[in-house]
Amino acid sequence: MKNLDNILVVLVDDDADDREFFADALAEVSAETQLSLFENGILFLDDLKKATAVVPAIIFLDINMPICNGFEILYKIRCSEKWKGLCVIMYSTSNSRKDIDKAFRLGANAFVQKPSSHRSLFQILSRTLRTDWKNPLQVPNERSFVLTPQP
Repeated sequence: MKNLDNILVVLVDDDADDREFFADALAEVSAETQLSLFENGILFLDDLKKATAVVPAIIFLDINMPICNGFEILYKIRCSEKWKGLCVIMYSTSNSRKDIDKAFRLGANAFVQKPSSHRSLFQILSRTLRTDWKNPLQVPNERSFVLTPQP
């Protein structure tokens, strides 16, 4: 089992309720996992550019945000020599095929439709935090790109 102690997870989401819901579920998955919350993409990218920034293990990006949406952030990450290897999971209320295909084309590691239940979010976070995103055998392919809770 992957050690979750002191890894950094980032959530970029403009909805305060969604950030709180995510934080509660993540704390239940692992109390030792650090979480940084950002309400928009500009704040996140500015923080990531700091010389003292801790490199996140996983970044969850909401798609529909004002100022700088999740696709724009993903594009900037994948175009950066320094950040292109970061694990990025699109995290959205959308489940449109167009959004899923765009996230895949832009290089997201996976796509999660925001679950409505705490149990479902707990399951998805448990799975994503225990995945070795650097191991090609564990990383979702186009057919398994959309992560869902286990039945």
